[in-house]
Amino acid sequence: MLQTARSASDRGNKTEAIDAYQRVIARQNGYFAPANLELGYLLIGLKRNDEAMTALLPVMNREGSRYPISYYHVARIYELKGDLQLAEASFAKAVAAYGNENAQFLLDLSRIREKQENFKGALEAMEQYVALVKKDGRDIAWSEERVAVLR
Repeated sequence: MLQTARSASDRGNKTEAIDAYQRVIARQNGYFAPANLELGYLLIGLKRNDEAMTALLPVMNREGSRYPISYYHVARIYELKGDLQLAEASFAKAVAAYGNENAQFLLDLSRIREKQENFKGALEAMEQYVALVKKDGRDIAWSEERVAVLR
């Protein structure tokens, strides 16, 4: 069933994919992390954020450390809903889970903190981002300008 859902999604048949993911989840007593994640991501793409949140929150709450991308997707939905404190908490969990593997999460965390007028926290996340990107040898001119603005 999971492969059926994935194949339908790959073919662009979103309705069939959603139905197949939901059947997989139902057969597993309402939770099967890979299906929940993939269903949530598919629903986000369709702008069905409340349904996506219903699929993703159980993953984040039960196995967030095993599937840390769930923190990121839940944070994005919280941000879209305007719940910036919950978005910040989820982005912070994504940063902690991925460590130095994904600098993008630091940018998201900085942005959310800035929206909340937590400029010190936004600066801290942005400085971590700059340090990480410098280490990889990437161009950081725009990000150094951003750090200057936050200071």
